[in-house]
Amino acid sequence: MSIKINPDTIRNAAIGLEKNVAPDLASLAGRLERAYPILAPGFGALLIPVEAYYNQVALYHVENLKAGRAAVEAMVVGLRRTADNYQLAEEVNVTNLLGAPGRDSDVSYGDGFAHSAWNNQGAETYYAAGAGAQALQVVEVPAMSAGLVVAAACAAVSWPFGIVIVIATGLVANVVSMLEVAAQLDLIASDFAEPTITRYRAYTTGPSGATSGWEDSSVADFIRSSEDLAGELSQSQECVKALAGFLRAVAAALTGLWVAFLAFLPAFFATLAGLAATGYGLPAAQALGALAAEVWSGVFAMVVGAIGTFVAIVSGILSMVSGIQPMDTQGDNIPDLKQIRLEWTTNPTD
Repeated sequence: MSIKINPDTIRNAAIGLEKNVAPDLASLAGRLERAYPILAPGFGALLIPVEAYYNQVALYHVENLKAGRAAVEAMVVGLRRTADNYQLAEEVNVTNLLGAPGRDSDVSYGDGFAHSAWNNQGAETYYAAGAGAQALQVVEVPAMSAGLVVAAACAAVSWPFGIVIVIATGLVANVVSMLEVAAQLDLIASDFAEPTITRYRAYTTGPSGATSGWEDSSVADFIRSSEDLAGELSQSQECVKALAGFLRAVAAALTGLWVAFLAFLPAFFATLAGLAATGYGLPAAQALGALAAEVWSGVFAMVVGAIGTFVAIVSGILSMVSGIQPMDTQGDNIPDLKQIRLEWTTNPTD
């Protein structure tokens, strides 16, 4: 059969992708890159491995969005070639493996650690001030630090309690920043879905998109390529949304811990001081401090374990979303959108 293509429709689709979708993806990549870092002290010294994992995932999707823009721009070039060559009755063979990725394209766990708050004290995070923090009772870093002072006073009276100070110091975290970043990630995920992905689908396979009036056999290859790209974009959007939920879960666990710990300390210090004030009460104060240290060490361990479970859960969710390790189909840490293949052929003798 002869090729049947509406070149004006294809050109209009290319214009829409170029003027709307590609800039949208560039904007989303920039917003995500600015938004995801957690300000110092980050997740806390004891949770640096968790923060590094979170950073690795976020960085992966920053790169995926940048690659998504390049993929859309490559599709624009291919669509214009298709429209132009149709009018010349020439064969069009559009093949583009994006990026030719090498090792400089990957996003490693080491990259995630390098972007942790403890290792990158100069980091700045952009978010809408106050967004999301009101959704949870928040314990800010100064309050945690003040609690450590009280805990130190307790340890001065009962030295066995000193171990609690060490553990608690490692869990001083910027919960406010986590909640603010989570709110911003939600906004990015929402804008990603609508209008970006909606526009992309409308310009490619929608009722008035590139496939409208395209009836030769090559349309099947174009639809496959465009759906592959749409699927990757949708996966990335869902993963950004999952990261927001992960941050809220970690913030909730740490907040609950610190609310309980700060409520416990004043009365505990008063009890220790009262016992120590009497000469024969000092051994009792030491014993009470040892008991409290054992209890709180167990509580801290449970919270850290719970956060580790959150990591496993979010990793499982992300794997179900995109079948990846930790994020990508190939399991090579190179953003999938740098490896997607855009390919279709129109043949005047078809």
